[in-house]
Amino acid sequence: MSSKSTMPASLQGGFQVAWKIWHWFYVQRVLYENAIMGILLGLFLTTIILLMSIQNIITSLLASFTISMVTICVIGVIPLIGWKLGVLVSLNMCLVVGLSVDYVVHLAEGYTMSKHKDRKSRVRDALEDMATSVYSGACTTLGASVFMLFSQIIFFFQFGIFMFFTIGFSILFSLGLFITLLGTIGPENDTGDIKALYRKLHHFVKNRSTHCV
Repeated sequence: MSSKSTMPASLQGGFQVAWKIWHWFYVQRVLYENAIMGILLGLFLTTIILLMSIQNIITSLLASFTISMVTICVIGVIPLIGWKLGVLVSLNMCLVVGLSVDYVVHLAEGYTMSKHKDRKSRVRDALEDMATSVYSGACTTLGASVFMLFSQIIFFFQFGIFMFFTIGFSILFSLGLFITLLGTIGPENDTGDIKALYRKLHHFVKNRSTHCV
């Protein structure tokens, strides 16, 4: 109203014709919010599931960090290839976390299940047990996504692009960043192990109860 009062008298009776532009602005905001919420919720659930399956806090956090880096890189590809946020892009963004978790989980499991106690030996065991299957699985998925790039249907074409970059970044960060993090700051002995922490806490509480009595 304040800007309208400063306009010439001949223009103060004007009105805006926007057709469906404002509706599209609202749709864009909803798509943006849903994409962000889907990614954050996916990362949160991934961390919880990793904690339940791997049962090591440090390894789970390192795996979640790696998955976050994969997600950021895939999202960064969207403006580079000239895409705008739409229904299909928003939907595919929510699927990135689920597609990128597979290889990290296998390597984390190989590291956790190793019988050695030091991190370097555990990394070696994880690579010996899981690297070949992880790499082979990534190659087959990348090969499948290549065929989708020739599709005339926009959804399959965009999904193929997302899958190709997601799997590519996932295998790169899994065998690169994640393994490097495990070999540098990965847990040794029982560090970060949930069961070991529970036993220590139980022993501490039991001793305190005994002293109090």
